[in-house]
Amino acid sequence: MIAALLAAVFAAGTGGPVDDRAPLAGAATSWRERQIEWTLAGAGKGARSIVVQPGIWGGCDQGPPKVRVTESETEIAVEAVVLEPEGVESMICPAIAGLSEPERVRLEAPVGGRRVVGPQRIVRPGAAIPQVPGAVPAVPRVVGLAASDARGVLCGWRVRARGARGDAVVTAQRPAAGTPLELPATAAPERCAELPAKPAARLLAR
Repeated sequence: MIAALLAAVFAAGTGGPVDDRAPLAGAATSWRERQIEWTLAGAGKGARSIVVQPGIWGGCDQGPPKVRVTESETEIAVEAVVLEPEGVESMICPAIAGLSEPERVRLEAPVGGRRVVGPQRIVRPGAAIPQVPGAVPAVPRVVGLAASDARGVLCGWRVRARGARGDAVVTAQRPAAGTPLELPATAAPERCAELPAKPAARLLAR
């Protein structure tokens, strides 16, 4: 039952069918890194860390994903990678989707409005909601982020953002981080602009 569910999730996430025959990945003798999608899911207290939600990974991949950051004065570059076997193109992979919990990544300095960038970053409604069963959604902490990044985070939690925009640094948010979210039972829209009026969060910035 669980395997079938994860297979369905994997097929939906990749846009195609999966092969549920016996895997051949165990024969791999060498591995290579493969970047996967990720989304910014929030910031830690004092903006001394960021929360990254890795995307779905495949049945031949070796996880859990590793999240790495590289900091500069203006940006925080993020990448999420898993290991895949050399020659995976000729292998039969199990019909199991790899699902990961969000990862909190400690920073060398507070975010301070630095833009969060990196390959395979996605911003779409629902992308930040933990994929593991039993996760309870709550308003994410976005104080310390640039308003544009904060808006992306809120969209990832299916929350409409109001207030500050652009490069302004978020100094306060309403409702507060950790407030339970009552998300619509309907499917998430395709674009942030199509989110319903509620739930919503207001961003204050300087």
